[in-house]
Amino acid sequence: MTLAGAYGLTRNPDPNNPMLYGTGPLPETQRGIGHREELDTLAIDGLPIYKGPYGRITAIDLNKGTIAWMAPNGDGPRNHPLLKDLHLPPLGTPGRPVPLVTKTLLFLGESSDAVMGHAGVAGDAKFRAYDKATGQVIWEKELPVGTTGGPVTYMARGTQYIVLPIGGKGYGAGWVALAITRSSESIEVTRVAPPPPDNSAITPAIYSQAQALRGQKVFDDKCSRCHGVNTWGPPLQGDVFWSSWNQKTARSLYSTIIGAMPPDQPGSLSENTVLDIAAYLFQVNGLPAGDKEIASPNQLNGVRVVRPK
Repeated sequence: MTLAGAYGLTRNPDPNNPMLYGTGPLPETQRGIGHREELDTLAIDGLPIYKGPYGRITAIDLNKGTIAWMAPNGDGPRNHPLLKDLHLPPLGTPGRPVPLVTKTLLFLGESSDAVMGHAGVAGDAKFRAYDKATGQVIWEKELPVGTTGGPVTYMARGTQYIVLPIGGKGYGAGWVALAITRSSESIEVTRVAPPPPDNSAITPAIYSQAQALRGQKVFDDKCSRCHGVNTWGPPLQGDVFWSSWNQKTARSLYSTIIGAMPPDQPGSLSENTVLDIAAYLFQVNGLPAGDKEIASPNQLNGVRVVRPK
């Protein structure tokens, strides 16, 4: 691939997550600084070129100065088309999640994409309880989006609660409250704010053919240079697309586009333009069109992107 400007290979605080940093020319609309930072993740077809796990929890025995155990945090890309037949264990999801440690358990969720621009979970995420002594996952619960901060726990009227902040680009911010019930010794969700998306699939009326056509023109102009054939970005059609977006909310796809694209001017695309691009991506990935256009991102909140059979 061709890289503009001066680049160097560096390592993030996570030694297993190298990235390529450099500088490039500013867009004409920006003045004063003279250059901007550019970032390229080292990946092929959406898979990091380095060995996982890509997000991990490490427990250190402070008495001995040795690693007691290490566990991946999250499934990571193990269901990617190039990996799904290998039946790999969890590969971990990069991000900056914050743990809660109790007498016997360690609670940790997958980080939101709102915490780190190039990591974190864009859509559904999970919150897990690990055995503090071994790192084994003993319980997990799906969240509507990733976590944005650390959980807290407290007792109220004899019941122990765990509350954690969640949020995502385009989703908003909220809290999830969980209760540890005495009878079953299990953890149940007692309240979620804002309400999570439901499990409905995309309906034929979610976008129109005309909207997809507008989106194709924008995609060809703004997106194909990175996400087209034989380019460095992951293709947004076929198996690679579905490995990332199957069963995810349509709103999370929209949020990823409007928050991070195009790389040289993230956030510069208008709301309607991103809705058109999303309609085009739905179309090229086999989701049928209807008579109505997507008029607002809020229409995507309760809609899941489900791969046609």
